Amino acid sequence: MSPCVVVWFRRNLRVSDNPVLAEALRMGLPVVAWVSESKSDLRAGPHRKRFRQESLHSLQKSLAALNMPLIREQPEGLVPRLGSSGFRVREVIGPKEPGTEESQEEASLKLALKLVDDGGLFTKGTLSFRQSQLPPLFTTFRRLVEPIRSSKPIRVAAQAPVSLISDLFPVETPSPNQRSIMVFSGGEESGQAHLRQYLASGAIRTYKATRNGMVEANHSSKLSPWLSLGCLSPQQILRGIEDYESCHGENDSTYWLKFELLWREFFRWVAFQEGRTLFLPQGIQGLAVKWRRESSLLEAWQEGRTGFPLVDANMRELKETGWMSNRGRQIVASFFTKNLGLDWRLGAMWFEEQLLDYDVASNWGNWQYAAGVGNDAREFRLFNLDKQAKDYDPTGTYSHKWLPELSPLRGFRIYSSSVPERTKLGYPEPVVDFRLSAEENRRRYEAATRKSKPRQVAPRRGR
Repeated sequence: MSPCVVVWFRRNLRVSDNPVLAEALRMGLPVVAWVSESKSDLRAGPHRKRFRQESLHSLQKSLAALNMPLIREQPEGLVPRLGSSGFRVREVIGPKEPGTEESQEEASLKLALKLVDDGGLFTKGTLSFRQSQLPPLFTTFRRLVEPIRSSKPIRVAAQAPVSLISDLFPVETPSPNQRSIMVFSGGEESGQAHLRQYLASGAIRTYKATRNGMVEANHSSKLSPWLSLGCLSPQQILRGIEDYESCHGENDSTYWLKFELLWREFFRWVAFQEGRTLFLPQGIQGLAVKWRRESSLLEAWQEGRTGFPLVDANMRELKETGWMSNRGRQIVASFFTKNLGLDWRLGAMWFEEQLLDYDVASNWGNWQYAAGVGNDAREFRLFNLDKQAKDYDPTGTYSHKWLPELSPLRGFRIYSSSVPERTKLGYPEPVVDFRLSAEENRRRYEAATRKSKPRQVAPRRGR
């Protein structure tokens, strides 16, 4: 049998700037690309599955240009599959991923496995401190690593043809959703195109002021879906920002997009360090809050039927498109934990299923923040829905888009009208009293804080 090197594609679904692929090519053996379905992939809803399938289809085309076949097998079938084609696996090379399930996948692979740093701005070797010495505060982390500068792009070349037939990764053209904020197409090519379009539009110059907007496509960068699967790397985005600044100059907004990349990076290292603590109900803070697990409340939140228009509009957008704005995510997570009082992990699991841009470190870290049990120093932080509506949807445009049954309530009346007015139109009554539910859950939270001494960890702003 001929020896070969297997490249394990996980959350690095690109050819350009891929250190895992470059490392495999350095071995001088035939390279075979391999992808498997993780537990998280199997839990994905239709939008995330579609985006991943498109990304795999794009990856296969890029690899074909390098004469590299791409096969889909679960770990136990990898060796028999390659053996039947006359190949013996010398080594598997893949990216190191945060998350306990991801670590279990690595440990269960009964082959020589080499893990390469990928998916972040830094590697263990380029950090100015050991991973075990990760600062507990983001501000300290940021000061240690700023100013950030991009590294040189990693180039890969084609290899000699390999006598192995690739699997098929077909994609279906979905029906266009007229209400979706934009079309998200998976893959390296579309990710690069979107990055170029965003920078060319000049929208980055106002990013800091508009990033919480819920209506326009260019209110925020919308790069996160491609980042989540590694169709784009953080280094590629950083280079794009640097190129823009070299042509048009720096400002607060160009810096703020880099700042957001650092927040993502911080959560990534927190996930590596905390391990299973990231998924425990008491969180990094160790607060044993008495969370509820009431199925009727959970279902109302998931379906966008809570009786609170701003929450429901965001939840319906998520279910219908797989996308939700930064501000929307904070609003619905606050309502979930501070008003419904539900186990924050149920919310995190729903986001894992629905979000196009699901990322294990950012998702679970942000939900811990929302619940007040993670990287957070502000304890019981409640979002006032009236204020949020006035600040981010003052004309009611966003909620009218997703709550058509309330169309007779013109403008801001979609928020200011009485409950009876809404229910006459077929809209549900509120599932909780906003003020009383917040007071009840505040008491639960404060009771938990009195019983334990929370760790001092970093506050987090919006993503």
